[in-house]
Amino acid sequence: MDFWFSPSEHSFREEVRSFLDEERRRGAFEPSNYTLMEAYSPSFTGKLADRGWIGLAWPKEHGGAGRSHIEQLILTEELMLAGAPVACHWLAERQVGPAIIASGTPEQQRAFLPGILKGQVTFCMGLAEPGAGSDLASLQIQAQEKANSFMVDGQKTLIMGADKAQYIFLLARTGATESRHRGLSVLLVDLRSPGITIRPLVSAYGERSFNDIFFDNVEVPRRNLLGEKNGGWLIATQQLSLDKSSIELVAICRRVLHDLTLEYIRGVREGLVGDMVIRHAMAEMSVEIEVSRWLSYRVAWMQNRGLIPEVETSTAKVFGSELTQRLANEGMKMLGLLGQLADGSGTAPMKGWLANWYLSTLGRTIGSGTSEIQRTIIAQRGLGLPR
Repeated sequence: MDFWFSPSEHSFREEVRSFLDEERRRGAFEPSNYTLMEAYSPSFTGKLADRGWIGLAWPKEHGGAGRSHIEQLILTEELMLAGAPVACHWLAERQVGPAIIASGTPEQQRAFLPGILKGQVTFCMGLAEPGAGSDLASLQIQAQEKANSFMVDGQKTLIMGADKAQYIFLLARTGATESRHRGLSVLLVDLRSPGITIRPLVSAYGERSFNDIFFDNVEVPRRNLLGEKNGGWLIATQQLSLDKSSIELVAICRRVLHDLTLEYIRGVREGLVGDMVIRHAMAEMSVEIEVSRWLSYRVAWMQNRGLIPEVETSTAKVFGSELTQRLANEGMKMLGLLGQLADGSGTAPMKGWLANWYLSTLGRTIGSGTSEIQRTIIAQRGLGLPR
């Protein structure tokens, strides 16, 4: 892997930074908290679209800029470092759009891709169910085929952004239960359809970014079937591997460490003891963040060369997600009892964001594939160990 950015990549990073600095100066956005779950601004998203920065790495024939995966990662990293409000269009651009490009009909591509590129069409991902998480093939939501449609009944849970999205990328069972992987299909469902109920779930850190979605005899036109009937497992697993460099975890960790460093320096200046244990822990976290960052860029570097970074994405994800937990623990140790003060508490260090982030990191090693699943992929497909 080449560890040097090209002159054009350096120039692009500076362009993104200048844009974000100007937008902050003009008051277009304030840096969001570390969870980034609810940070969304349609007007800011529109500015990204105007610059051609949505679908940056999409093929030109589908309206994208046709730029490299490295540049896409640079853009993502800088947006996350700035705490920019990009949550809602994220899944549509990075995961659903490429899935429609790869598996969609020309009509589906015309119906969805232009709106995604303009930041006007948003999606959430309808995968997990109360009894189907890591074992996604055990999902039970039913999509019964009729003449020109599917009738959907069942429930999805822990769906991020469903309260803001317009559509859901829905993995449902269209075949027999015992067929498992071979009986699943992907439907692109309008969340405004009759029979859909969305109920917010309050997280441990107080955000309403996750939702339950209930489907009661919801009619979905057959034209919204993505790919072949009963061929959804391959589409969904390919989609899950898209844009899984985990650079967003790295960027948030960099923000947290930067703010912790400021708090530490402030404490020393106010006469508090400069604890060498804390200093060593912060140095260790700095090294780990840099390791995680290059694991992420390795994924994009391989994609640029047409390689499939299956093991590499699992490595980046498991390392990055566990890094968030280690850093959160070190931060809470450093701040002591003050670190437990929540957002809105007048005397809370770091605006009280660390307490919320500490709680949010508990799910990092579960969502998007548990650490156990990631290690199994690394063991079997990377190291050749037996199943």
